Amino acid sequence: MSTYRATENYVYETDECIGRGATGDVYKGVHKKESAKPILVMELCEKGNLLEVLREPSNAFGLPEEEYLRFFSHLVSSMKHLRQNGFSHRDIKPGNILVYVYNISDFGTTKPLKDGDFFQSLVGTEEYLHPNIFKAAFIERHRPQEFDISVDLWSLGATLYHTATGKVPFQPFHGSGDKHTMFQMISHKESGVISVEQTSATGDIIWSKELPKTCRLSKFSELLRCD
Repeated sequence: MSTYRATENYVYETDECIGRGATGDVYKGVHKKESAKPILVMELCEKGNLLEVLREPSNAFGLPEEEYLRFFSHLVSSMKHLRQNGFSHRDIKPGNILVYVYNISDFGTTKPLKDGDFFQSLVGTEEYLHPNIFKAAFIERHRPQEFDISVDLWSLGATLYHTATGKVPFQPFHGSGDKHTMFQMISHKESGVISVEQTSATGDIIWSKELPKTCRLSKFSELLRCD
């Protein structure tokens, strides 16, 4: 049985699925002709996404400084482009950043959002969620709330920390499944705190304003603050 599928402008093979997201699958395709409809064209990023890169043993403590600065420059440019065109991504995280140049991907949750605009839908990924969205999604589920463009900035800060250190900044001992401890970590932190540690299931929450000693960056810690 043929695994080839076609649209008006592209041919792709379903055996070559190169990515999956909440809103669809991604296949390697071949272009047939130009389309009259708006389409998103990107490079084929054969190295995968940033989360896969961070899972490599050599990056267990984050990217080396030269590569981190390249990533930082590309990510800031991508965020600036989105903002200048009036969009909020709403799910910034390493798994949604492709490695060729570091391109933001997975626009299934992207929404046109100007300064002063709000949205109510609960989207994003737990470890990178703004505290207000986390609260609405898991703590006070029956209280409608509104959110603005600042949610992307929180997710950006969490992504920058993860990339610099190899781990997410806020994680209970039992992982993100411990919703109440997770919420305490992200909602009660003081200004300047960039990470939290819990070394046992009933252990204290230990706040930190410094990068871990295992981090491979020699400077730029101020870039990682997500107040």
